[in-house]
Amino acid sequence: MGDVLGVGIGIGGGVDIGATDEDISEKVTVDGNEFLARYREARRPSPVVIKNCVATAFFGTRLDLEEISWRKHGEFNPRSFAAAKLRLRSPSSTALVFASGKIVCTGAASESAAHVAVMTYYRMVSEVTPGAVLLDIRIENIVGTGYVGHALDLRGAYEWLKEYGCVKTMYSPELFPGMRFEVRHIAARVAPDVDTRDVSGMQTKVLAFQEGNVVVCGAKTRDELRVTWKIVRAFFARFEPNEAEQKKWAEERSRKRKRHR
Repeated sequence: MGDVLGVGIGIGGGVDIGATDEDISEKVTVDGNEFLARYREARRPSPVVIKNCVATAFFGTRLDLEEISWRKHGEFNPRSFAAAKLRLRSPSSTALVFASGKIVCTGAASESAAHVAVMTYYRMVSEVTPGAVLLDIRIENIVGTGYVGHALDLRGAYEWLKEYGCVKTMYSPELFPGMRFEVRHIAARVAPDVDTRDVSGMQTKVLAFQEGNVVVCGAKTRDELRVTWKIVRAFFARFEPNEAEQKKWAEERSRKRKRHR
C-alpha cells in the first residue's frame, strides 16, 4: 500500500506506531490521511508522509496541443493558459504539456509513481507526435506532511527564529494560521547531529500549524525530506505549550467554529 524507508512496517503499509521517537524521525513513508490520524490520536510523532511529487521532462520537439488534447481527452484553452492538461487515474496525476515539449507532472504519490506517470504521458503524446522522445525526467519537488506529536507554540517559535536571524520567517495568525520558515539556517543550532553537508544546498520550506501538523515542500530527494523532518522535530521539541495555553487555544478554536456556523 505504501513504501517505507527504514525498518518496521506496520499495519496498512505504514510505520509501526510502537516504534521509538528516534526511529520515527528517520523514516519517510507513502500513505494516506488515515495513517497520520493514528499518530494524532495517540499523540505520538509521526514519520513524514509523502503527499505529492512534482516531476518534469522534455519530449524533444514542439507539440500540437490542440491535437493532443482532442485525441487524448485533455483540456486546452490557449486564451486562459498556454498548456494542455492531461489526467491519469493510475497512477493518479495531472500533467501540463507545453507546446515547447516540456511537461510538468503533479499529484503523484511517490517518485516511482511520478516516473511511471511521465512515461505514460509520453506514450500518449508519442501516439499523436511520433517524433517525440522522452528526455531528462527530474523530480523537482517532493511535498511531505507529518505530525510532531504535540501542539505548537508558534508565537514563541516565531520570536526565536526572528531573534536568530531567520528574516524570511512569516507568521501573521490574524491573516493565516500557519508559520512559514526554512530549516537550513537553524540546523546547526537545533540539530547538531545533522551533517552540515546534508543541509547546505537544501531549499526545503516548512509550514507549521498550532495543532502540530507540518507541511514540508521543496525537497528534491527523500533524504532531503527526511533530514528536514528531523530538524523540524528537534526544533519544535522546545516549543510545546503548557496545558493552560492548550486549553486557551481549544476554547478559541471552539468559539471560531461557532461563529462560522
